[in-house]
Amino acid sequence: RSIDVSPPEHGETMQAIFADFERKILPGMTHWQHPRFFAYFPANAAPVSVVAEYLVSVMAAQCMLWQTSPAATELETRVVDWMR
Repeated sequence: RSIDVSPPEHGETMQAIFADFERKILPGMTHWQHPRFFAYFPANAAPVSVVAEYLVSVMAAQCMLWQTSPAATELETRVVDWMR
């Protein structure tokens, strides 16, 4: 219950935002990549996944349809075919 009930009234520096994140959010998170966490096997914080997410964010593409992003649709189709 360390998260404020009301939003901040003024902007904060990135330093303050990261400090709040470390103090208020991280202690209450399950660390999925911890070597002693055996419940699930996620890959979202693996280095290759971080790089892939970065590339997706840089493009800011809306890849929901072939019409909006044909290359992404073709890539998704190809990768799914590889996994069959």
